[in-house]
Amino acid sequence: MSGQVPNRIAFDLKYEVKQVYKSLSKYKREKVPTVVESIEVYIDEVLLHGDNVFEAASFFESLTRAGTFRMFNCTCGVFGCGGYEVAVRHEEGRVQWDTEGLVYVFEHAEMLGFAEELQFQLEKLDRVLVSHGLPPRFDNPSFISSMKQFAEGMPSR
Repeated sequence: MSGQVPNRIAFDLKYEVKQVYKSLSKYKREKVPTVVESIEVYIDEVLLHGDNVFEAASFFESLTRAGTFRMFNCTCGVFGCGGYEVAVRHEEGRVQWDTEGLVYVFEHAEMLGFAEELQFQLEKLDRVLVSHGLPPRFDNPSFISSMKQFAEGMPSR
């Protein structure tokens, strides 16, 4: 990994609060809030796996250990339908992603900054969910723990 110029990673989190009908019985429905979100990941300002759902939990897990992670899922929810795995390696103060034959290398600080901003935005999104009477979707305490482990020392290979 030492010879490659480091890549830059960023994301765009979008969400929309909608009112949808929920069936209470065969004849009765009520309007309830729902929040639809999407996270687009960019590497060097190019959208990565754009038609897929970024799996934040897999990303945060990849901070704690090397391995292959189902980081981009198909929009239908079935990974085998069209998801993408990311093989992750940690070494020499860098993180390497290998996905669909493309290899990206990120400095430790770049990846940590990405993780911190992502966790911050997911925490804000959870507050939006709660403010509309919906349960939070993200395991932010676990994400914070993964970031701390990553920040304190490089994960195992």
